[in-house]
Amino acid sequence: MVQSSLAEHHNFFQVSTSNDTIIIDLGHSIIESKKNDIVRIHCSDNFIYDLAVIKEMHQNLAELSKRLGVKLCVLSLAKRYTNVTYETVRYVSQGHHKDFIQAEAFLIESLPQRIMGNFFVRMNKPIVAANYFTDKSLAIAWLKEHLKSTQKTNLLESSV
Repeated sequence: MVQSSLAEHHNFFQVSTSNDTIIIDLGHSIIESKKNDIVRIHCSDNFIYDLAVIKEMHQNLAELSKRLGVKLCVLSLAKRYTNVTYETVRYVSQGHHKDFIQAEAFLIESLPQRIMGNFFVRMNKPIVAANYFTDKSLAIAWLKEHLKSTQKTNLLESSV
């Protein structure tokens, strides 16, 4: 597996927009956002997401949230050999991203990911609504419920 390092990526960042779709290519991940929809993060396979990479990703998601004017609902699409460090799991569960992410779902493919997901959700009790799924349609349905509540909140705030 490739151990990530911010120095390796030195903020490689490429944004392209077309047809209300924003794509941010970070090298290790591709963030895809369509207006008023779930943000998808396509994770690299054979890659370990460490704290530096997650902080870089959070910076980009915070900027995207600011640009769109809403808190995001995020679906992380892990590949079979995508992994995270324990330090990363602890950091994410502390909710440093609560100001720009409403909810996050993780689509997983392997037993080690399921074990880490169980640990993350049940033991660390993350501040931001989070869950892991093996079925993409269930993950999307769960996020759409959070997306509806985000859109209602934004409508109420804009009418004040």
